[in-house]
Amino acid sequence: MAVSCAAIPASLLESELFGYEEGAFSGAKKGGKRGLFELAHKGTIFLDEINSMPIELQSVLLRTIQEKEIRRVGAQKNIYVDIRIISACNKNMEELIADGKFRADLYYRLNTLKLTMPDLETRKEDIPPLCGYFLKRYSAKYSVPIPALSPEDSEILLKRSWPGNVRELENTMHRYVILSSLQHCSVNDCLDGTPPEQAASSGASQPPLEGTLAQMGWPLSGSAWRKITAAVKNG
Repeated sequence: MAVSCAAIPASLLESELFGYEEGAFSGAKKGGKRGLFELAHKGTIFLDEINSMPIELQSVLLRTIQEKEIRRVGAQKNIYVDIRIISACNKNMEELIADGKFRADLYYRLNTLKLTMPDLETRKEDIPPLCGYFLKRYSAKYSVPIPALSPEDSEILLKRSWPGNVRELENTMHRYVILSSLQHCSVNDCLDGTPPEQAASSGASQPPLEGTLAQMGWPLSGSAWRKITAAVKNG
């Protein structure tokens, strides 16, 4: 069971995690609702971006971990839960604790086994296999040949700092698959959002952009296609 603490509004997060009783608040379902902790009983719940959890809800989570009990919003009794909690954060937790934005006792209660994912810049040896995986994945998605990476392309990829980490690398390879299917381009054309009309020069062997996008499952017509055509002409 996975939940992003940043994706759910703070006012709804408690009822999503712990559930609620009928009539607990305006709009509550008849019969109430089981929360994610109840649904994860005898299993695992993954709390992503736990650093986004409101400070007042952190105390509720701390008690849940300590007592292995939850209480639905508006309920009068506790419910026993046996779950494993995995959490992830995208900010420095020590700094959040120092700023009073995250409870130190909750952090140390959660921090039984700490795994740190290094930035892509510090593990450049992972870039070639990741590129191969993404190229294969998106080539299969669009039913196009897997584009090759030249030695120059590989050098560019290894020298880049990748501030967006794996997500940025994935999007770059995604873009490279699309542009390479139009006509030859380099990875450098895909790093800074270079428009397709600049990345792929016109030529007799170049398939029409409209037809290529349609083959990829992106058929465009009418006003949408006219807007793209106008953008290409205007540069």
